[in-house]
Amino acid sequence: MAHRAGYRCSKPDCGIPTRGAASDDDRTINIGFAAHITAASPGGPRYDSTLTTKKRRHHGNGIWLCGTHGKLVDSDESHFTVEELLKWKKLAERRSFQEVVASKPSPLGALLADDDDVQTAFNLLLDYSTSDLRAFQRSPGWPSHPITLNLRTLDGESTKIFVVSGLVSGIDLYDQVTVIAAPGTGKTTTLLQLAQATLANAASVAVFIPLSEWATGSDSFFQSLLRRAAFRDASESQFELLAQHAKLVLILDGWNELDEASRRRVRNVP
Repeated sequence: MAHRAGYRCSKPDCGIPTRGAASDDDRTINIGFAAHITAASPGGPRYDSTLTTKKRRHHGNGIWLCGTHGKLVDSDESHFTVEELLKWKKLAERRSFQEVVASKPSPLGALLADDDDVQTAFNLLLDYSTSDLRAFQRSPGWPSHPITLNLRTLDGESTKIFVVSGLVSGIDLYDQVTVIAAPGTGKTTTLLQLAQATLANAASVAVFIPLSEWATGSDSFFQSLLRRAAFRDASESQFELLAQHAKLVLILDGWNELDEASRRRVRNVP
């Protein structure tokens, strides 16, 4: 439980670290503990007689809290319900995951957003992104009859051949995927096809960003998207919300066209 909560108190408006270095060079201190969501024995806070002994002892029936809030939730069981504590647990684990993946703290506001807020933002941006993609496909550079190119992964002597739709599942598994090919061999068309396949899968919102155009301005990625006609009614916070909930895919085209200063800027974009 402590590992999954990132050794932070799971109460959303607390989140303090519960483990760290002691004042000497050898020891650590811990001010957190695992509390039961439903009590281990009759008469305890939120006891549920329908649970088996095994389920009561399972980590799913526990929540990691600091000492103060561990005592608090057991002192007022009518206020701190099972449903409330399960929500805290889910948020704490989501925050822990996002911080590891993004290598930076996760904004509490995005984590506290209701599922309805996330779904609303997702539905809107899915529609806007689909319209935005159509605009790219109507541009003069888009082939009249685009074909799906074969891609391959190399792992030592092992080679696997696949098509662009296979990258959609790769995006679900990896934080970053890079497509490498010589100039003029169809990378841009393939990346636009990836955006189309991702949107059709309807699990994530995908947006296409030509880096050579973006690098000439001073906007962040999200700010640059809001300047497009398709996203005129969107907001930066909606993009941030989807990013925090792992429902946004940025498809960046033209890395090889950037100078070193622009590449550093891309790497530092939040």
